[in-house]
Amino acid sequence: MRAEIISQTTGDYLKLIHKLTLEGKPANTTTLANLMNVSPASVSEMIQKLSKTDPALLVYKKYQGVKLTPDGQHAAIKLIRRHRLLETFLSEILNYPLEKIHDEACVLEHFISDEFESSLAKLLGDPDFTPHGEPIPNRQLVFPVRGIKPLDRCAINEELVIQQVPDTDPELLLFLSIHNLIPGAAAKVIDIRPFDGNMTIILGDGSTLVLGPSITSKIFIKA
Repeated sequence: MRAEIISQTTGDYLKLIHKLTLEGKPANTTTLANLMNVSPASVSEMIQKLSKTDPALLVYKKYQGVKLTPDGQHAAIKLIRRHRLLETFLSEILNYPLEKIHDEACVLEHFISDEFESSLAKLLGDPDFTPHGEPIPNRQLVFPVRGIKPLDRCAINEELVIQQVPDTDPELLLFLSIHNLIPGAAAKVIDIRPFDGNMTIILGDGSTLVLGPSITSKIFIKA
């Protein structure tokens, strides 16, 4: 099954299962239902369907969760590559706002060919990371590796450079963009409150900003 003929719903399942199983453990069906915002029955139906395709994309064992087959893994990473190349194109070439490129790419990724994907990568200079800082699999579907850690693990007086921000929260992305807290931006931690974990940082323009743990846990910096 080629990436270009996989439906958006199927692709969403494959990408989510890939993300949830990065540490080698099967994905829980309840977690899938919550994250996909569908009923457990809908998840079960889709899992059964994708485990019976030719070739099968999933392996499911009752009470043991679900994981991708090698073909499912290939299809998922292929879609992730296309998605992230499209995000980069939308941002760098079409000047889409950072908070809008994810949803647009989710639609477009299912309608491009291998040739278009190759041309797109060449046009962009074979980037390693998206504007959000997410790694882009290369032509061999291998992810680039780098050391990152969440902002909430920083210490007072630590200088930092932002490497990655979440790609699926438009409101947070708009907030981060307004304050230039995007990949490549420099900042410094000047205070961390001991009880609530609120962090005060000084930005590149000299202004200060207080961020709560719900935000600092989602921003990643160079480790």
